[in-house]
Amino acid sequence: MTTATPAETPPGPDWHALLEERRFGVARQAYLLTGGDDGRVKAALAALSDVEELVRERSFAKAVTRIERLDDPAALAPWQELKDQLEVLGNAAAHLDKRDPDAAAEVLKALDDATWFPAEYETQMGTVSIYDSDLSAAQAHFE
Repeated sequence: MTTATPAETPPGPDWHALLEERRFGVARQAYLLTGGDDGRVKAALAALSDVEELVRERSFAKAVTRIERLDDPAALAPWQELKDQLEVLGNAAAHLDKRDPDAAAEVLKALDDATWFPAEYETQMGTVSIYDSDLSAAQAHFE
């Protein structure tokens, strides 16, 4: 009687690559699925996932607070840089809420395409472009 060997389980998605793509929630899930058990990494990925959701809700101050609540975070991200970028996005959003796209654009100059929050950056730049009646630029940012 021959014993069948179990099929090899294909490796899960690379959580490091997902983290580099700024897909924090998916990176966390991938880490857990691949059996990751480092408590510091789990906590850091959970915080990043929470921050991702808070940014979608435009709760920038809460996102900063979530990062600050981390005790001894794993070095998965430049935590101070993330907080700085969240403060810039929060400032720009406040200017957009006041219908002051020029001030928002000026604040957003501190960021670029390398931001840890590219979707929010592009959304705000698209909104600035709408205020400026530059619909083609707005479309490019939103796409």
